[in-house]
Amino acid sequence: YKVPEFNAGKNASGDFEPTLGYNFGNGIPEIQAPQCPGRNDSSFFLFVLKDKAGNRSDTVSSPEVVIIR
Repeated sequence: YKVPEFNAGKNASGDFEPTLGYNFGNGIPEIQAPQCPGRNDSSFFLFVLKDKAGNRSDTVSSPEVVIIR
């Protein structure tokens, strides 16, 4: 996902609130139905940001997300 451009100085910090869904429609693969017959499934997501110069942020992980059958 491409983060919209914004002006930030060195060592900027902030919060992102991603929205998860079944049909993004923007080239991100859909979240598939649970593959555990008759049960819910779970997942987690890793996030990293890269600036125009190619510098990468620390990687953070989401809490466990339950995908309800």
